[in-house]
Amino acid sequence: MQVTTKRLTMPSDYMSEKERKALNGVVQSYQLNTPKTWEEFKSMPPVIQKDYLKGLIGVYNAKQYVIAKMFGIACPTFSKYCSRVFESKQLFPLKRQKFTEDDRKRWQHFLDGAFSGTANAEVQLQKEAILNEASHEEPDGRRSLDSRKMIMSDFSLSFIGIIDPQGICNSLLQILGTESEGTIEIIFKGGQCS
Repeated sequence: MQVTTKRLTMPSDYMSEKERKALNGVVQSYQLNTPKTWEEFKSMPPVIQKDYLKGLIGVYNAKQYVIAKMFGIACPTFSKYCSRVFESKQLFPLKRQKFTEDDRKRWQHFLDGAFSGTANAEVQLQKEAILNEASHEEPDGRRSLDSRKMIMSDFSLSFIGIIDPQGICNSLLQILGTESEGTIEIIFKGGQCS
């Protein structure tokens, strides 16, 4: 038996190089983790603009007036633009949350270009908060780190097999110590309770 192979042909096989390049179009990339000017913002497609604004709101709790200030335009101008371009869909939350001091710090770091991405910004701010809380002021005005203080915000434990309540308590005591304060939530999944 003789095996023959037939090459699969595509319509693009019969196109010139110029025609193939025309199909690909222009590649555009947008850095959504950097401050923008009003002109840069308006040059982006509306879908990208909306993603950019949602990112600023989600990560920095940015309000309309601080975003408008970054763009160098008046807040009513920015508000009218948003309602026109985004078809009056509510982009900024109706629930009024204050723009806190921490929000201001994060926003200023963003505007200063101190971070290359939102994840780096969050990690850096968490480190600063932990260091500020774990440090204390010396009599001569300097701040030093109290090496005995560690701040734990969340953790999870998983146990599989026969449940040993005493073992679970011992594990928690090893991690938390005897003077910890907080909330412990226990969720039991699978198996049978007796």
